[in-house]
Amino acid sequence: FRIAFSGIKMAADHVVADLLILDAETSDSNEVILISWLVFNLKNRMIMEERSIFVRPEKPGLSKYWETSTGITAQDIASGITLAEAIQQINLAFSSRPADSIAFCTDGPWDLRQCLHPEAKRKGIVLSEKFNTFFDIRKEFVKRCPDPAPSTLPEIFTALAFTFDVGTRNGGRECRHVAVVANWLVDNGHIFTEPEQIRTGLPLVEDESLAVHLRGLPWKATAKDVQEFFCGLDSMEGGASVIEDGPRNTGEAVVVFATPQQHALALERTGWTLDQRWVHVLPAAPGDLNVLHAKAATRVLLLRGIPFGSKESDIMSFFAPLRLTSSDIVMTTRGGRPTGEGYVRFISEKDVEDARQRNRQCIGSRYIEIFSATEEDFGRALKANNQDSIMSTTSPSNTVRIRGLPWTSSEKDILNFFGSLQAIPDSIRIGRNAEGRPSGEATVSFANSTDMQRAIEMNGKTMGTRYLEISAHRGPAPAFQMQGGMFGGFQGDGRGAGAGGYGMGGMGMGGGMGGGMG
Repeated sequence: FRIAFSGIKMAADHVVADLLILDAETSDSNEVILISWLVFNLKNRMIMEERSIFVRPEKPGLSKYWETSTGITAQDIASGITLAEAIQQINLAFSSRPADSIAFCTDGPWDLRQCLHPEAKRKGIVLSEKFNTFFDIRKEFVKRCPDPAPSTLPEIFTALAFTFDVGTRNGGRECRHVAVVANWLVDNGHIFTEPEQIRTGLPLVEDESLAVHLRGLPWKATAKDVQEFFCGLDSMEGGASVIEDGPRNTGEAVVVFATPQQHALALERTGWTLDQRWVHVLPAAPGDLNVLHAKAATRVLLLRGIPFGSKESDIMSFFAPLRLTSSDIVMTTRGGRPTGEGYVRFISEKDVEDARQRNRQCIGSRYIEIFSATEEDFGRALKANNQDSIMSTTSPSNTVRIRGLPWTSSEKDILNFFGSLQAIPDSIRIGRNAEGRPSGEATVSFANSTDMQRAIEMNGKTMGTRYLEISAHRGPAPAFQMQGGMFGGFQGDGRGAGAGGYGMGGMGMGGGMGGGMG
């Protein structure tokens, strides 16, 4: 390398007095086993403090290759302290100096972004704000000597004609290498002014080239879990979304990042685990960002498992302190009876993500499952409930029950069977069993008692090759699945989607509205 100095005018003084130069070494299982740091004073250009601490991992043992390459033995780490205790030692190094007078400095983004932040999150260790700010010595060198731009510490040493110690990997030695470069930069007029920040909640920028596609996630994983998987990288508001198929989690997700560097670091996390599941992180495919649009367009969730006696106030309490009113909640019914399902509409995407954290928590003794839904689902449920309320109050004397229907019977077949009798099309309910197959039963209401009596007189007639039993139906309309008309799809496909749309056309254990469990 020939070193070309930058012509950029530098600030008058450093933003900090000291650099805490940090290095972390990890085990075969990617747990921290050694943390080293030294404090370098920028004014006096002296090392003020130097420490190395062995850290005891949760998974003990090291491979022979790892022992050879690092010089660290299994006995060393067995005698070490916990990561939480090591972090506390670093905090003491900060607290012993004036506030805002010291900042981290590392050789690249790995030690903080890819190592300490993710592992601390996994182990429930809270890192102070100090861990979100650091100088990257490689970037600082490039600011001063931009052409050519060395990408590694050994290349920087080569550019400076310094001798790089290439012995076994050792945290203390790495820290001193960084200190050598920092000293050279200060000696040549460089000022440390703009540290790198680990940021969250950035505005969403939809760039498919900066997105990744995750596979192999736990079925219960949420967008928040995915964001925490990438802890240490800059995150964008609404930039992570779990891919769902109707109410089901597919075990896949899409995440978009702010810069090419963050995108590259995200791809390096392939093979990391989430709840003991091995996760693939791949470049996003064309169209993957559509899932972000779909999630941004809805603030509705579907709840299953609601106790039958629950009221809107119970749902509000379940999601407290999120703000809800009774108009934001639809508790679905069939035949005037609760189905155990409901839709809830929230005021913001943040509230939706907070609400998802209640998945599998309980109302009373029943645990609640939470799935994504749409405004269309909410509207359909509200409309169906209103019609159901009307139908459940229909006079029982005008309703008949039919048994023995052919399995393929449709609403139209039933209307044709009764011919000129004034059957109400929207009143027809075709039953299905627990497997989602036609039960051979249905109920239908008539416009007047005369036509209802004439329908009963058709008892014993055939539809196709099947004899039908027709009798007066007493009580509220049964909890059969609605089919056809204004209420959704004909002959749902078992995933809650029929030809007329997601909702009342679905078959399966869930039945009716909201689709079935398939």
